[in-house]
Amino acid sequence: PKSVIQPHSTVDVPITIEATRLDDLHRSIFFKIVGSQAPPLELPLYCVGEGPVLSISSPHIDFGVISVLKKASLPLVLTNESSIPANFECILERANPAYKVTPRTGTLEPQQELQLDVSVFLNDNVRFSDNLAILVEDSSSH
Repeated sequence: PKSVIQPHSTVDVPITIEATRLDDLHRSIFFKIVGSQAPPLELPLYCVGEGPVLSISSPHIDFGVISVLKKASLPLVLTNESSIPANFECILERANPAYKVTPRTGTLEPQQELQLDVSVFLNDNVRFSDNLAILVEDSSSH
């Protein structure tokens, strides 16, 4: 765009950067002064392309003592804290059939919350445990 800057004044120039990949981005924009023989003024721009950021309501789920052959459920709230949609998948590390997460996959819109249902159905009177991983597409979080 072109603009005229009056002597001894300033003009705000809005600049929008849209990251299209996950990584550091280094670019420059140039301002040419009409009638000047000097090279254009360079303005370096830096940003970091970041994928979706999700948070969970609790880092641990403890069912405590529960009855055998009775289903028990606890909620786990997943929140998309970013301004872009987040595709996720829930994976139980040991693939233990006693545990189940619903929904297992989905998409959270920006700032949306979703309650996951983590349930267990025990068929034996022994200690059960597993780890739940929530994989987020294009995220750098762990």
